[in-house]
Amino acid sequence: MLESRIIRRDPERVKAACRLRGIDRSAEVDELAALDARRGELLSAARELREQQNLLRLRFPELERTGKSSVPLQIELRLLARKTAGFEAELEEQEERRRALLLLLPNFPRGRAAEPVRRWGVPAAFPYPPKSARTLGEGLGIFAPSAGSSSRNETKACTEDQGIPAFSDSLPPLLGIGARLARALESYWLDALAAGGLTEYRLPGGPADGMQGVTPAVGALMRPHRGRVYPAGCALPGCCAVFSGREGGDTSAMLLLAAPGQDGMAMERLLSLTGKALRGLGLPFELSPLEPAQLPFEAAAGWSAGVWMPSSGRYETAAAVSACGDFLARRTACRCRQEGERRPRPAEAACGTADLSVLLRALLENGQDGGGSAAVPEVLRPLTGAERLVRQRQSD
Repeated sequence: MLESRIIRRDPERVKAACRLRGIDRSAEVDELAALDARRGELLSAARELREQQNLLRLRFPELERTGKSSVPLQIELRLLARKTAGFEAELEEQEERRRALLLLLPNFPRGRAAEPVRRWGVPAAFPYPPKSARTLGEGLGIFAPSAGSSSRNETKACTEDQGIPAFSDSLPPLLGIGARLARALESYWLDALAAGGLTEYRLPGGPADGMQGVTPAVGALMRPHRGRVYPAGCALPGCCAVFSGREGGDTSAMLLLAAPGQDGMAMERLLSLTGKALRGLGLPFELSPLEPAQLPFEAAAGWSAGVWMPSSGRYETAAAVSACGDFLARRTACRCRQEGERRPRPAEAACGTADLSVLLRALLENGQDGGGSAAVPEVLRPLTGAERLVRQRQSD
């Protein structure tokens, strides 16, 4: 959540930042400015009324000494109290509206990182036209039978009805060794993040309160830190989890809290963990700075990790890592104390997500051979119990 003072001091800057992301929030920013002006008027009027009430209350002792009736004074006080209550009720309504508008505003982009694309690994040169993951999966028999009875359009409509982004190249439901490979990939990915110091979470489903617009998996990971105040000198926590996603795979998310001014370092740490996990899978990949229009709602700067897809001859985004500043912490009242400071300040955060469906497709395509089978990465073999994926029979 953006600070109100930023919008109050420079609303045009906020509008321009939203346009950089490809969205127009001019009407919302103008309404926030109007609400802020009205809020100042209401606070001033309510303060004056309370001062009048205090002055009137000072007259009660004098009335008692002189024996005069205090009824007129009590009536006047009640009228002032009603006016004050009316102003306070309007202030409360405006505060609810102001917060609702603030939830619509994305984080401020810091601009594209002035760094080159980082690449690891050399894409394999196949002596034959490489097959797509879908074609390989159909040949290996690792798709559930029901997938063949529905068209891609039906699958897309189903996922859209559930509010899940639909991708035409996502995999159908997996079975047998395909399902074990997906489960092994999930376990490997979480283990790799846990080895880097992140704590694995298993969180209940449902959207996180106050996280409108924020990537759902990231919002869920912020939930355990709501209202927390971390003491000075303590190592701020990091966490990771896998959340159920669309057909063919899940979404992995990671979060790392940081002291004020250190979200960039936290992002580099998560980026390093992502790269290490991808290298363990043996997948050629590239890390590219994100343009402002590509950033997630909560991000101020970030990188994408694209894995090589032989069938298309290009890198496809499989993960993204972002620095968020104190944007997430302001929504959840998550704070940390600094050495020598009495009052805690909002913690900063870095976050990331990985599409395990894309990673699974990349494993199939990069591990294929000319005979229709595919090699299982060495790190996943103990979890799958197989070195290669071969054709399996589908039961009726």
